[in-house]
Amino acid sequence: SSTQLRINASHGFAVQTLNEFLVARSVPHAIKYCASGEALDALCSGACEIAGFPVPVGRLEGAVVDHYRPWLDPREQRVIFVVSRRQGLIVAAGNPKRIYGIDDLVRDDIRFINRQPGSGTRLLLDLELKDRGLAPERVNGYAQFEFTHAAVAAFVASGMADAGLGIEVPARRFGLEFVPVTTERYFLLCHRRKTDLPALRATIDVLTSDDYRAAVDRLPGYRTEGPGGIA
Repeated sequence: SSTQLRINASHGFAVQTLNEFLVARSVPHAIKYCASGEALDALCSGACEIAGFPVPVGRLEGAVVDHYRPWLDPREQRVIFVVSRRQGLIVAAGNPKRIYGIDDLVRDDIRFINRQPGSGTRLLLDLELKDRGLAPERVNGYAQFEFTHAAVAAFVASGMADAGLGIEVPARRFGLEFVPVTTERYFLLCHRRKTDLPALRATIDVLTSDDYRAAVDRLPGYRTEGPGGIA
């Protein structure tokens, strides 16, 4: 129905947890996981009411914000800061290949599994490689990709790759090792004029609730900071 809230977001466990809370509160909604760029495209074209995307903290922040800038309109949009989360290399238990950072991904003995083009994690990898002057084609497996953090972890767990870039939650769930690379802040974006929609109001209520924030804080590598920041 027209009252259903459509959420398009890059995959993450804060969004997965949000889904559980919205279901429990009977808020009519549909969540579609897609690349960050696709989510922002959908928001701008009116195909969804909320878009979710991550931005790394620190030296790569400016480059990522510049990348997303065409979709951002501070006058028309509200930004909701949800959570910060750790991104890192997901490697086999015990880290047998001794993979300690992005530089190791160009080694001949390392097989990598990537995320799909357009995803925030793929963008992060590309910027990390560029920052080090490393050509993507030197990464064995760069062209092979999965669509979620969980799928990347499963790929490593099955022994089909030695490393993938992703968040900590699925690494821990698969009993894998996690080598932190950077911290990201995860944001949800919506149009200011849509904030009076009951389902959107209910969603913001969830995001700013102590219950939701406590649930997210329990996830490995996730941290809420202060009450749900809305700008």
